[in-house]
Amino acid sequence: MSGPGALGFNARDSLPQPSLKILEKRIAKGIQSRVSFLNKQYRMAAGSSMFKFLRPSLRPQSTDISAAVTWGVAGVTGALWLIQPFDWLKKQLLEKPAEE
Repeated sequence: MSGPGALGFNARDSLPQPSLKILEKRIAKGIQSRVSFLNKQYRMAAGSSMFKFLRPSLRPQSTDISAAVTWGVAGVTGALWLIQPFDWLKKQLLEKPAEE
């Protein structure tokens, strides 16, 4: 008697089968990587579509935006240091208006 079942088992039966937990982890990892890939694609498309009318060399880069934010914070801080409206802010925000 010859063939795959001659010895009472098939070669396919002797291979280790992955457990359900391992399969769930593989599926979750595949879904997670696909979702992160789609998120990256969406962010690239959403960010660049706003400035499509500009040539690529003139479109703002992330360093340009961070520099603008830094200068904005510096400007607001300098204005607060120069004007020093702390008494007025305290009066406007913390004190309740007197009723007549």
